Amino acid sequence: MRKAFAAIAAVPAIAGIYLQVLRHRRPRAVRVVSGTLVLALAGIVAVEVTAPPATTAYRTAPVDQEAIARVASPVVSGYGVHQAVQLDFSVPMDRASVEAALTVQPAVPVDVTWNATGTSASIVARAGWATATFYTVSVGTAARSASGRALSSATRAIILTRSAPTASIAASALAGKRARPTSGFSIAFSRPVDLASLRAALKITPAVPGTLTADAPGQTDRFTFHPGKPLAPNTVYVVTFAAPVLDTTGIAVQDVPRLVVRTLDAATVVRFRPVDHAQAVDPSAAVSVRFTRAMDRDSTQAAFRLSGVDTKKGGTFSWAEGDTVLVFQPSRPLDYSRAYVMVVTGAARSREGVPLAMTAGAHDVRSAFRVASKPPPAPPPAPATTGTAPGVSIVKPAPVQAPAPSGAPWGSIEAFALELLNCTRTGGWVQGDGSCVGYGSGKYSTYEAPLTLSAAISSQVARPYAKLLADNRTCSHFYDGNPGTRLARRGFSSWRWAENIGCQSGNPRQVAINSALFFQNEKASGGGHWVNLKNAAYSEVGIGVWMSGGYVLVVYDFYHP
Repeated sequence: MRKAFAAIAAVPAIAGIYLQVLRHRRPRAVRVVSGTLVLALAGIVAVEVTAPPATTAYRTAPVDQEAIARVASPVVSGYGVHQAVQLDFSVPMDRASVEAALTVQPAVPVDVTWNATGTSASIVARAGWATATFYTVSVGTAARSASGRALSSATRAIILTRSAPTASIAASALAGKRARPTSGFSIAFSRPVDLASLRAALKITPAVPGTLTADAPGQTDRFTFHPGKPLAPNTVYVVTFAAPVLDTTGIAVQDVPRLVVRTLDAATVVRFRPVDHAQAVDPSAAVSVRFTRAMDRDSTQAAFRLSGVDTKKGGTFSWAEGDTVLVFQPSRPLDYSRAYVMVVTGAARSREGVPLAMTAGAHDVRSAFRVASKPPPAPPPAPATTGTAPGVSIVKPAPVQAPAPSGAPWGSIEAFALELLNCTRTGGWVQGDGSCVGYGSGKYSTYEAPLTLSAAISSQVARPYAKLLADNRTCSHFYDGNPGTRLARRGFSSWRWAENIGCQSGNPRQVAINSALFFQNEKASGGGHWVNLKNAAYSEVGIGVWMSGGYVLVVYDFYHP
């Protein structure tokens, strides 16, 4: 009997020790086998007033090793918020006296239920036990057996309830700090939760249809929400819980998580080349599309259309400026005078997988242009004369012969390109075979003084740039800065400059002729190439010709010091 009283007296002291320890250490969650833990009441003794044997309260046999460990300790940890404290007695008890002698600290309303024989009482907090809290359940000496026998001394049991579970939410596919359109939402918990409560609580704004699944079969602490369609671009999504999410013992998640994330911007089309409604376009010119973002090559090439041309077989694609510019070079010249339409459908994706932005109701982005008319037949050459008739002044064609630049593999073509350029500049007209009619006459356009060939600009600026473009199979004024920066880089710092480019697959001489014909054909529309070659502000020109893999570039850099 002394040992029993000593054990009872020791409970508060032991509990104090556990309190100090548990303040600094979060209790591990424990598995509740049957939903009702049987609490051992150390040293509860009922004494028969008149005669032995005494009425006793005893331990119910534990069902597993983890339960053994808990019963052996004065403090039972990992207690569920709706878990019952069960008291078992050796004889039927007077229910009213036991309930009257029962106290719970900290005080909470409780419900007590009994088994049919009155030998077992279950005590449950009416609104649930508070989380991460020590409770002391005491039975005083006023408790009596059904026959009136009293407990010889008060006893108590200490329980420590579980802490509330925690949760986190994250986008499953990020690009920097933004979510990709293919992203889902990953949800992780500190311990298993009830899936039904999670499904009822999960809230995504704006609403997204989709499915919520466990990350692995049978797993109940990690889930992923999979959207039924890609997330909208440049949109802020908020993911949180709109109702309690409960763990498997009924404890609600504390500190409800909240994810706020913006999706990536959609790519848009900056411009087409030729520009929309362009006229007198060179039939041999490449066409291109510039985007605001680096694009996925395969999906964008598949989404590009050029009316009347099979883009899979009738030409080649190339990319420039960090995959923001798509260039298509038809394998043969476009038809004279024909209208063409370029289209990029919504199937194009950025490098991160974001669909191309469309205006409301649109399914594609498009631009139209018209190819130049077929050049008129060459006018008959003016008859050669040795004198002048009264009142008539005749200028005899006299092509300027430019020396071929040294060290240039296509130097003779560069010299030839200069002749063609000066033919048109001085008022002559280049023919389809590369001959010139009316050189220096001012007959077909206003006479401007012929340009001199700058060997320095040719070798240091125009020719290297032609090689760069040919090697990369692209046709752009901005592949390596702009013409002004390329000139200034080599010491040509005047602000008076311009640039024309001819690009086409084929024979370099024929590409030079086609470029000259294209520049001439802009006369009627006042196109930029025509304006450059007729501009009196320029006095010299650097010309670079380069061919790589059958792709020919002719670069003309106009300049005046």
